[in-house]
Amino acid sequence: MFVAGVLVSASAVALLARRLQDAGELDLAETIGYAVDRNQEELLIGPHEGRAILAALHHCPAELEPLRLALRARA
Repeated sequence: MFVAGVLVSASAVALLARRLQDAGELDLAETIGYAVDRNQEELLIGPHEGRAILAALHHCPAELEPLRLALRARA
Protein backbone atom coordinates (compact mmCIF):
# COMPACT_ATOMS: atom_id res chain seq x y z
CA MET A 1 0.00 0.00 0.00
CA PHE A 2 1.20 3.51 -0.76
CA VAL A 3 0.87 5.86 2.22
CA ALA A 4 1.66 9.47 1.43
CA GLY A 5 3.39 8.23 -1.72
CA VAL A 6 5.60 5.72 0.12
CA LEU A 7 5.24 1.97 -0.41
CA VAL A 8 4.54 0.38 2.99
CA SER A 9 3.64 -3.25 3.70
CA ALA A 10 0.15 -4.00 4.96
CA SER A 11 1.57 -5.28 8.24
CA ALA A 12 3.51 -2.03 8.75
CA VAL A 13 0.38 0.01 7.98
CA ALA A 14 -1.52 -2.06 10.57
CA LEU A 15 1.28 -1.32 13.05
CA LEU A 16 0.93 2.37 12.23
CA ALA A 17 -2.81 2.20 12.93
CA ARG A 18 -2.09 0.58 16.30
CA ARG A 19 0.47 3.25 17.20
CA LEU A 20 -2.00 5.98 16.26
CA GLN A 21 -4.67 4.32 18.39
CA ASP A 22 -2.26 4.17 21.34
CA ALA A 23 -1.50 7.88 20.81
CA GLY A 24 -5.19 8.76 21.01
CA GLU A 25 -5.63 9.46 17.28
CA LEU A 26 -8.64 7.17 17.09
CA ASP A 27 -10.28 8.55 13.94
CA LEU A 28 -7.06 8.43 11.94
CA ALA A 29 -6.24 4.97 13.29
CA GLU A 30 -9.68 3.76 12.23
CA THR A 31 -9.33 5.28 8.75
CA ILE A 32 -5.96 3.61 8.27
CA GLY A 33 -7.20 0.31 9.70
CA TYR A 34 -10.15 0.28 7.28
CA ALA A 35 -7.78 1.00 4.39
CA VAL A 36 -5.80 -2.11 5.34
CA ASP A 37 -8.98 -4.19 5.68
CA ARG A 38 -10.16 -3.11 2.21
CA ASN A 39 -6.74 -3.77 0.63
CA GLN A 40 -6.71 -0.16 -0.50
CA GLU A 41 -3.79 0.59 -2.82
CA GLU A 42 -3.19 4.19 -1.80
CA LEU A 43 -3.83 6.32 1.27
CA LEU A 44 -3.45 10.07 0.93
CA ILE A 45 -2.27 11.93 4.00
CA GLY A 46 -3.05 15.59 4.66
CA PRO A 47 -0.91 17.97 6.74
CA HIS A 48 -2.78 17.37 10.01
CA GLU A 49 -2.64 13.61 9.57
CA GLY A 50 1.05 13.81 8.68
CA ARG A 51 1.83 15.58 11.95
CA ALA A 52 -0.15 13.00 13.93
CA ILE A 53 1.67 10.16 12.19
CA LEU A 54 5.07 11.75 12.84
CA ALA A 55 4.22 12.07 16.52
CA ALA A 56 3.17 8.40 16.64
CA LEU A 57 6.40 7.36 14.93
CA HIS A 58 8.66 8.62 17.69
CA HIS A 59 11.10 5.73 18.19
CA CYS A 60 10.09 4.54 14.76
CA PRO A 61 10.23 0.85 13.87
CA ALA A 62 12.43 0.09 10.85
CA GLU A 63 9.54 -0.89 8.58
CA LEU A 64 7.97 2.58 8.99
CA GLU A 65 11.20 4.60 8.70
CA PRO A 66 10.74 5.43 4.97
CA LEU A 67 7.29 6.86 5.73
CA ARG A 68 8.64 8.88 8.65
CA LEU A 69 11.41 10.31 6.49
CA ALA A 70 9.00 11.24 3.69
CA LEU A 71 6.61 12.95 6.10
CA ARG A 72 9.45 14.86 7.76
CA ALA A 73 10.58 16.09 4.35
CA ARG A 74 7.04 17.36 3.63
CA ALA A 75 6.70 19.16 6.98
